[in-house]
Amino acid sequence: MQGMVLRNLYDKMIEDRIGMRMQWMDICADASNGGPSIFPKGEKGMFMKTVIHAFVISIIVHVVYLASTIGIGYWKTKLYKPDVENAWEKAAMLQNEVVFGHTGSPILYLVSFVGVATVVALVMHVYQMVRG
Repeated sequence: MQGMVLRNLYDKMIEDRIGMRMQWMDICADASNGGPSIFPKGEKGMFMKTVIHAFVISIIVHVVYLASTIGIGYWKTKLYKPDVENAWEKAAMLQNEVVFGHTGSPILYLVSFVGVATVVALVMHVYQMVRG
């Protein structure tokens, strides 16, 4: 009961702030009263199953990407053999060979995660439509 009161209070604060009723409330109210829904009849569970599978596959893709990046870096570090004798000859050139890099924003990973999940969900949906 307390959760419902807090939810109604939160929804009221949002409605007051943006000056309009939240659209998802209208969609949910229509669907719960037998009105139009964003899901075809009987396919709501199938849609959520596709979304969950898409997010799981997106997580797997990102974990494999990060693990392979770390693995390749580790492998290159283990195979590196410094050449101490020739390093003294190239010491004067080191100040001109400094590498400046950049790193992406962490939000890029979130966008990438959602993008991969969207593509996977689209592919799964098309596959299910073709398969029947």
